[in-house]
Amino acid sequence: MKDMADLDYIQSQPVATLILDILTQITKHDIALGITESEMTVDSIATAFKMQAAADEEKRKVDVQQSSDIVKKDLLECELNSYIMNAEFVVPTEFAEHPSITSPQRRKEVLMNFPPRHKFTGTGSKDGIQAMTLEEFLGAMARAQRDMNLSRQEFHDQLVNCSTGRAHALLLDWLDNDESTESIYHLLSVNFDKRISPEVAKTQLRDFKVTKDLSLAKIESLLTQLSSRAVSTLPPGESRKQLQNMEAIQALTRSLPAYSQNVVSTQFSLLSARRGKAVSFQELMRGLNVHRAGIDADIKSFGAEPKKNQGNQGKPSPSAKNQKKGKNSFGTFAVDMAPKAMQPQENKQN
Repeated sequence: MKDMADLDYIQSQPVATLILDILTQITKHDIALGITESEMTVDSIATAFKMQAAADEEKRKVDVQQSSDIVKKDLLECELNSYIMNAEFVVPTEFAEHPSITSPQRRKEVLMNFPPRHKFTGTGSKDGIQAMTLEEFLGAMARAQRDMNLSRQEFHDQLVNCSTGRAHALLLDWLDNDESTESIYHLLSVNFDKRISPEVAKTQLRDFKVTKDLSLAKIESLLTQLSSRAVSTLPPGESRKQLQNMEAIQALTRSLPAYSQNVVSTQFSLLSARRGKAVSFQELMRGLNVHRAGIDADIKSFGAEPKKNQGNQGKPSPSAKNQKKGKNSFGTFAVDMAPKAMQPQENKQN
């Protein structure tokens, strides 16, 4: 029975036919030579197959475990680096393989392209001078890197050379901690990006309402900025562009008075039908140019009342501040000093 089981097992193997043919030829050869016993038997062949199958199964388990570990590691890396997918600023990806600043002339070219004369501080305006924003700084760095193609280390050095103050100190700390370029950009955004967040931009788009002091041109500018910021969490591409257009067009339609809403909806439908696809927000605004005067008049008549400037609400006036500090106003000063000035005359009369 065991031999039959071994034979069935051998026949289930992919190379069974070949093995059995070889075994048959060996058996015939042994019989012709008068050999009654052979080391190659059905049992030994079955045992060899089983040992190989066990080794293959063990190897498969190891491979599966290694693959599982790699997948887990990749998932963890993706989770830890999710900020790269939603990066606020595009990180340079092309760097020279070797140091490129190898001559005084090359160094001069680098200094002329990167912005060292107007260093990034990370602070606002000072002494009436508008400081460089993070968008300007990283934009200038990206353009310079595109032209100069420095190595990654040289680019990191330029980040330090082109910054000062708190930004300079933080960059040195991050580089000392071996932060990657992507991580440095993320940390710069966290510390120095003064723009409203995408979530706030979405809320402002949703609640946007046209007031009487706005014109169609001003509305276009506001909605372009808000919609661009609202979709900034998406990677650049066609999907992001389409979503931005949709957000801006919907906000425009919702915010206008009834007559202007009808004009915008009609113009959007006409232009889209002619183009064979939905027009973009900028294309719609260009198409509305002939209706600009009528829409502006409608906004002025039926737009929402502008909110009063509440910037000084709750702040005491200068005179109130002086009274709290015990300082006299000019009128009080005159009244207080008048009796003192008259005292010498009263003494003379007496």
